[in-house]
Amino acid sequence: MSVAIAWKIAGSLLAAPILAFGTVQTASVVAHDEHTEQTEVTADGVAALEVLNSAGSVRIVGVENATTITVRAHISDGLRPTGHSIERAGDR
Repeated sequence: MSVAIAWKIAGSLLAAPILAFGTVQTASVVAHDEHTEQTEVTADGVAALEVLNSAGSVRIVGVENATTITVRAHISDGLRPTGHSIERAGDR
């Protein structure tokens, strides 16, 4: 086997995964979306807020005698949508 053929084989083996990685990254950039959702929940009977967050930051602002709880979420989706939900269970 000549040196030129060995270089072509090695280059092909290296180029294929790099090309696949670049394709996935390009698709991820094209599929990226950011949006803000705002939801209001009645504050009557709420004794506690429970926040489950695996990424990003959370800021809670308390207002005395509030009648509603406003949840504003800045969501960044990629190839797969980000899971986001707001639930009221009892006094939480």
